[in-house]
Amino acid sequence: MKTVQIGSGAGLRNSGGLRLPFSAGGGRASDFPLFVEATLMDSVLIEAGLRHFAGLAVMTADEEAAYRARYFKHFEVGGHLLIWCELRTRYAASYLNPDRWIIYIEDDEENRFEPSQIMRESPLYQHEIMARPMAFHAEASEPHEEFHRQSWMICFPRTDRAGIPVLSQTVTSLKLVFQLIDDRDSRTEGTWSKEQGRWKGR
Repeated sequence: MKTVQIGSGAGLRNSGGLRLPFSAGGGRASDFPLFVEATLMDSVLIEAGLRHFAGLAVMTADEEAAYRARYFKHFEVGGHLLIWCELRTRYAASYLNPDRWIIYIEDDEENRFEPSQIMRESPLYQHEIMARPMAFHAEASEPHEEFHRQSWMICFPRTDRAGIPVLSQTVTSLKLVFQLIDDRDSRTEGTWSKEQGRWKGR
């Protein structure tokens, strides 16, 4: 799987119905305000997702081609490394504001890259063209638990300043870090590793 789960489960359930353990990279895990499911959107996953959605929408070949073109243009797929995030919190909705967070990815040589853009998904578009192509929706929390939820597409540069791909052949791991701006000790992280040429969350 190309999806990693990071942050505090905060009483939420994962897709298997099991209560998630508290885990965070810094501070007290139970205090971390977010639970994040992050999916590394490589070309194989994007193409499979586009075909899946086109099939669900019963698109013609021309409609599917147009849909794919709009998706690639909207997210600038050729120039961006995309990470889809589903975020949930039982705390204040303001924790779902990207301005509250320092977010970056880091490779196994500790090269860091900041997002070039964070695109928040509007509820109006959850089932439309700009939604994530593959549905990896976790089950809702227990009925008595209330939480805020939002989806982001985090767009990172596909290459560094020298034009070298961020995910070059020599890179074997990629870390995603969320850190509160006003509390540098409060952070969480998740890592993908490349095994036999394929990226997997761990």
